[in-house]
Amino acid sequence: MDQFDNVGIFLQLVAMFLLLIKILTTCDCTGISGRTQALLALSFTSRFLDAPYEFEEHRPIFVVKSMFVTLSYSTLLLIYYVWRSTYQRDLDTFRWELATGACMTLALLSSTQYWDSLVTIMWYFSVYIEAVAIFPQIQLSQKTKYIGRSLFAYVGLFACYRFFYIVHWIYLYLVMGQLSDPFLMVAGTAQCIFTSAYFVWMIKAFNSQYHSEYPYVVRYDLGSQECDDFKDKDLSVIVK
Repeated sequence: MDQFDNVGIFLQLVAMFLLLIKILTTCDCTGISGRTQALLALSFTSRFLDAPYEFEEHRPIFVVKSMFVTLSYSTLLLIYYVWRSTYQRDLDTFRWELATGACMTLALLSSTQYWDSLVTIMWYFSVYIEAVAIFPQIQLSQKTKYIGRSLFAYVGLFACYRFFYIVHWIYLYLVMGQLSDPFLMVAGTAQCIFTSAYFVWMIKAFNSQYHSEYPYVVRYDLGSQECDDFKDKDLSVIVK
């Protein structure tokens, strides 16, 4: 790994940590897609099937992989169990089964020469499922007309994470003469485009505080001391 790869991993971990802290401190999952988080958890689980084998020889890598899995499932626990009353389940309706089916089909087609390796097939699957994991979140935001500041930071960090991975691939090719997996590059670039477009859309929503063209609700996150009575607070600023 080079410095660009490391920066990308760090930004992704920071994004996941910030989202988890946001839910813990506000006791609220409003505007957060549980299905996006579930797809990400599925992606990390599929990608890191080899983690137990790296415990002895590559412990730092094992720790990083464990952090991804732990953060993703901790977020799911908060959304679907601890504060499920604030989760907008009726609006979070993206057809995840279609996405997973399509991604598994692509994974099998991409790894025809590795069908004897479950780890390789699931690695390709994880790459594809991560690329489309942002779709449920986009759909939920469009339905609720709601943009949280913590979610804004989360999406921005995810866009930056994929950008640094693209720079990493360019660096490998220009400096080291190595060409990364073409399927990985296509999926990663698509994910960067999807996430960046969503981030730009969110910027326009925030700017709607001063323009009437984008009537979205902008959320001001509460502090931890207000968790117990957050439902009685005036939590939102309705953009007019």
